[in-house]
Amino acid sequence: MKHLFGYWMWGIWTIALALGVSGCEKEEGGASSGTTAKLKLIPSAEVVQVGDEVSFVVYDGESDVTASAQVVNVDSEEVLNGTFVPQQVGCSRFVARLGERESATVVISATGTFDPAAMSDPFYKRVLVQKFTATWCGFCPQMTAALAQLDEEEPGRLVHMSVHVNDGFAISAGEQLSNDYQIFSIPQALFDYADLEATYLIANLRRTMSGALERRADCGIAIESNVVKNTIQIDARLRFAVEGAYRVCCAVVEDNIYYAEGTSVDGSYQHVLRSFATARTGDDLGQRKAGEEYPCHFEIPVGSSWMTSNCRVLVYLLKIDTASQSLLVDNVASCAAVEGLCDFAYEASDATQGGE
Repeated sequence: MKHLFGYWMWGIWTIALALGVSGCEKEEGGASSGTTAKLKLIPSAEVVQVGDEVSFVVYDGESDVTASAQVVNVDSEEVLNGTFVPQQVGCSRFVARLGERESATVVISATGTFDPAAMSDPFYKRVLVQKFTATWCGFCPQMTAALAQLDEEEPGRLVHMSVHVNDGFAISAGEQLSNDYQIFSIPQALFDYADLEATYLIANLRRTMSGALERRADCGIAIESNVVKNTIQIDARLRFAVEGAYRVCCAVVEDNIYYAEGTSVDGSYQHVLRSFATARTGDDLGQRKAGEEYPCHFEIPVGSSWMTSNCRVLVYLLKIDTASQSLLVDNVASCAAVEGLCDFAYEASDATQGGE
């Protein structure tokens, strides 16, 4: 059934739209707050197109120290000689260094373009299914089995997230998401933030899945992910074939978590939601043009109990459905957290990569 919380979510989305969020995540930098807070790196622009020139000015308090400071690319440790000209779509991070002092990190987002009219096939549509569950839930294994059957029938189409409530795997964002959609009993499955199924009957789930697949994907998603210094670093590129106001969501889930005291048939739990890098309803991307390729960078600290080799990254794009005024998932992609890669996929190709 259609969820009843669409108008509330529209209000949240409208408020967030007024606040605005940039494409690449801004980071706090510097070794400490005291003296390093006075060293500032100021770019001529933070969002540019590929090939545009970006210059930097460095201030120590009110003094211009550009001539004596170094501007360093954080990822390559290369010292910038003059201006920066991005050669490809993506996010680049820079700091200013003066002696032993370092500024906060500045992120430059380089956008690009593509020709939607030249696409021979539309973007491959994947469906996000969020299973609301708990380790103590007696009927949840039946929902798990039914969704696994859907996977067999439509390989590569479903991307899973298990949202645990009121158990040891539950996180606050997951509990809030269950409140958003008025989840008063489990198991339930939410497809693309649009359709909520309270039954694990395969015929009902199949019908809901088919309805989700009928909604065309207006966006494509490519992801690269790795774990660096106990942090999952995620770089996503987003392509928009249709102009509109979009939001982006990023999360990490973990597979093969063993808990013998639960109701799982084999004691293991899959796709367990561990953390969001964004708001659970996504971060605002503003109005994006058709033919635009837009980069995003996300970071998720690794939890002490996580096994990163079992973790997967999910990135999904949301937009407002004009008919229902509800926030819906347009498309979703997934890859391994460690050395993960998911490229753009199109309907004519065998696009199982990036699904689950």
